[in-house]
Amino acid sequence: MGEFGGAAEHFTRAYAEAGLDYQTVEGTKAGVARIQQQPGVSAARVQRVDLRLPFRMNSPAASAKFDLAVNTEVAEHIEIPFHSQLVQTLTQASDLIWFSYAAPPYEGGREAHIHHSSTLPMRYWLNLFDFFDYRTLKISEADQNKVLGRGRLIFYRRGSLDAKIQSLGWPSVQVNHTVSPMHLMSTLVVPKV
Repeated sequence: MGEFGGAAEHFTRAYAEAGLDYQTVEGTKAGVARIQQQPGVSAARVQRVDLRLPFRMNSPAASAKFDLAVNTEVAEHIEIPFHSQLVQTLTQASDLIWFSYAAPPYEGGREAHIHHSSTLPMRYWLNLFDFFDYRTLKISEADQNKVLGRGRLIFYRRGSLDAKIQSLGWPSVQVNHTVSPMHLMSTLVVPKV
């Protein structure tokens, strides 16, 4: 598992508690310190990185990708000119990405402010991931609530998981088709304990 922007420490703490193989990056000193203070979290698995710049996380093996890249409630903190770099970093890290963003007011979010300088519509993110050849599944609202709203979309590389997704009965490309991320992750991601 690779978490890109982990200051809230929810996922990193859960990975450590579950005994999963994980790496986490965070852009702020305070965020890194908060993550490293969590019980069971290894400081060696947390790095301070500016996600606006080209970067490859230390994956399980030099040539391997993570089973899952998680990037929740981070994109709105990154200035718009750097969004394609963020998405490129995520797509290089994994064929499967759990992603969320702060929505603009007309999608139920708030106006941009100093900490959320780039609240953009879902279509923006769909188009950007599509450029990198990723398909989209939308996470159901009920399941979004189970993870404190930290996850709206699942992106997966075209061709890499199509057969598996279709075998689960989900259409390969249908943005408004909702899925349970817990079911998807348990089905597509094999924990490394």
